[in-house]
Amino acid sequence: MLAGGDDLQLAGHPLTVRDVLELEQVQLGRPEVLAGHDRLDLPVRWVHVAESRTAARFLEGGEVVLTTGAHWPEGSELAAHVAGVLQAGAVAVFLELGTRFHAVPDPAVRVCQELGVPLVALHEQVQFVAVTESAHRRLVASRIAELEARDRIQALFTDLNEVGAAPSRVVSEVARVLAGPVVLEDAAHRVVSCAPHGRSEPEVLEQWSRRSRVLVGRGRTRVVDVAARGRRWGRMIALDVETSVAPSLVDLTLTQASLTLALGVVESAADGRNAWDAARHQRLLRMLLDRDLTSTGHALAALEAAGLVAEGRPLVALAWTVPRDEVTGRWPRPDDVRETASRVAAQLRTGLLCTDEPSVGGGYLALVSLDPAGAGRPEDRVGSFAAQLQAHLPLTDLVVGGVSMPDHDVADLLLALARARSLVEQGRGGGGPLPRPGPTELDLLLGHIPSVVLQSFVERTIGPVLTYDARHGSDLLTVLERYLEHPGNKTVAAREAHLSRSVFYQRLELLTSQLGHDLDSGSTLAAH
Repeated sequence: MLAGGDDLQLAGHPLTVRDVLELEQVQLGRPEVLAGHDRLDLPVRWVHVAESRTAARFLEGGEVVLTTGAHWPEGSELAAHVAGVLQAGAVAVFLELGTRFHAVPDPAVRVCQELGVPLVALHEQVQFVAVTESAHRRLVASRIAELEARDRIQALFTDLNEVGAAPSRVVSEVARVLAGPVVLEDAAHRVVSCAPHGRSEPEVLEQWSRRSRVLVGRGRTRVVDVAARGRRWGRMIALDVETSVAPSLVDLTLTQASLTLALGVVESAADGRNAWDAARHQRLLRMLLDRDLTSTGHALAALEAAGLVAEGRPLVALAWTVPRDEVTGRWPRPDDVRETASRVAAQLRTGLLCTDEPSVGGGYLALVSLDPAGAGRPEDRVGSFAAQLQAHLPLTDLVVGGVSMPDHDVADLLLALARARSLVEQGRGGGGPLPRPGPTELDLLLGHIPSVVLQSFVERTIGPVLTYDARHGSDLLTVLERYLEHPGNKTVAAREAHLSRSVFYQRLELLTSQLGHDLDSGSTLAAH
């Protein structure tokens, strides 16, 4: 079992002003909060009894100050004294009434309100020594618990490193430790793994590609890059992080997880594999085959999050087999087959998810998303993909399991994939030989570029456009696509984009500002 076990919990919840306020000894003083009601969750580093007029000199920040006000100055100097204490870093002032004051002086209330620092009036006498003893006992216990939790977290990720845990396992562990949903995405904002932890996956992944582009680490959302050897592979996003978890432990967990993920992806890259890409493709197809996606909304959200455009598009389920190498007798590596299929799909403007099928030697399952603007039946149009695929791979069988039309019923999708797997298991590849067109010059070029490099290139060239569309719900990417299809004829491009020429020209100006390049330049057109 991994260090810490399934009951690993993050201790070290920092003591807060609210915790001090709720101490039994403080409650006996009938406390009344007069200022800073919305700052009671500020962390407390220490609790001091401070009666001296020079108390501010001895504060380092994060202290709750207990005082009777016995040596507070009078008149205009009182406000300056309280302000000095607060500016020195005090996170709250507890003033016991009865010794010097029978009511809290207005200048003290006013300064605390202006600076947003809690001011608590104690209407009965309180034993300050008992308060400090109780608070300090809590602080020490919290620190010890935090150190123990740090040891367990580090042991957990040491074990994950030693066993070479898959990305999905790492993400699941982080979600369990932080008690909130966690998503791992690649550099193109495509979901590699998701652990919803207490929330529904459709809710977590809804419009993920758009949302993730504007997500930043703020509040209960934490974001950490997964990077190694000068390359950023993607990000891990923790949502709804449990507020009771100490921030230092959240940071440690995310840092350790990002190092574990980086180590795994670098090792796979050294072997010529892309572990994240394999996980991204496999995750969704296995969820479909295992009936884990139980609703159409869930299926569409998961497919879109994984990078397969599904809404409004026909989805075709395919399966194929490739033979052993005649010389070595080995099957082709699944990563090589998937890379090849992905490149073919990209050249044909077709979406693809593809994974190996363990029940068939050399077998593969795929889900193809067809451009809705294409002519002909989906079954016929997927023939172009099959033909190009066989131009790069020696297919022995290829079958179409079925088509889920643009209105998508998840039952149709599940049935199509199951049928494709069943047909290829039976060796029932369709008909005669598939056409084998020769590769184009572009095919030869793209065939030597790793997919992670292509992802980075896409992000550098059109990332600003994708981010702008995500933030504003605009259609700049569609305008760019139509313009690139008809670079010499803006009238036709505007018509294909269903926009007037004037509006189309406005979009082009906005595109130019977002890309930082002149769209009339030949080099710019070639890059995009």
